[in-house]
Amino acid sequence: MLHELTHTHMGEEVFYPFVRSLSKELNDEVLEGLAEPHGAKATLAELQVMVPTHERFDAKVTVLTARPLARETSETPTGWHPRDPRIGR
Repeated sequence: MLHELTHTHMGEEVFYPFVRSLSKELNDEVLEGLAEPHGAKATLAELQVMVPTHERFDAKVTVLTARPLARETSETPTGWHPRDPRIGR
């Protein structure tokens, strides 16, 4: 789960602000990317007050750890490469 938390933090604090500073054309995708961690943070907040024996605890952990992988493999916008013409260099 540490990997997922690190990934979320890096996206919010480093990656998306950097991409946004390079290209206003990618603003909509950046805003979508910034919105995604909201669900993960809400689930983390729920887990913090939930005992591990709660009937939904394991399911929430599973959803939390699976989300970033799904986003990485199928939902990440293509073309976010340094040579992308939308990123002015």
